[in-house]
Amino acid sequence: MNKLYTFFYLLCLFLIVACTPEEKEESKNLPPLTNDIINGDKLWSRINSEDNFKDWSSWPDYEGIRPGQSPHGRFHKIYINDVLAKALPITKNIAPMGSIIIKENYDSNKKVLEYTVMAKIEGYNPSQGDWFWGYYQPDGGVKMEGKPAMCIDCHASSSSDFVLLQRLDFGE
Repeated sequence: MNKLYTFFYLLCLFLIVACTPEEKEESKNLPPLTNDIINGDKLWSRINSEDNFKDWSSWPDYEGIRPGQSPHGRFHKIYINDVLAKALPITKNIAPMGSIIIKENYDSNKKVLEYTVMAKIEGYNPSQGDWFWGYYQPDGGVKMEGKPAMCIDCHASSSSDFVLLQRLDFGE
């Protein structure tokens, strides 16, 4: 009888460990966003419905709501997807394809004004780092998408693949 209880106990322990969800879901195995399907609505759907960006990592050493500057609002919070989070720091200062950076922009009362998004899409815009840009109202309405000159012109000053917040190699 003791062997039966021991077996039952070990079986229960195994099932508990095997069936316990991981602390953070690694990958939803979502298909990549591609040049032929990308648009503002598809990107919004990806970061909200398909993969909730509010569960993503913050930029390393840049957690929470921080002071911002125009055109991104008085304050902002930055989220990065797992593709980028797992690659950082990046010695070559080139974000991997599939990287997504979201800047949640706030007014002076810390109310969400809009979202600005950069998504690295293979073959989308090679001369500007293959970044697709999205600018959204709080409800997801697309204000601007694609290759906005305003975004590209400002971010072109970066020495780190159009990323202005911090170098992808963290200045190493």
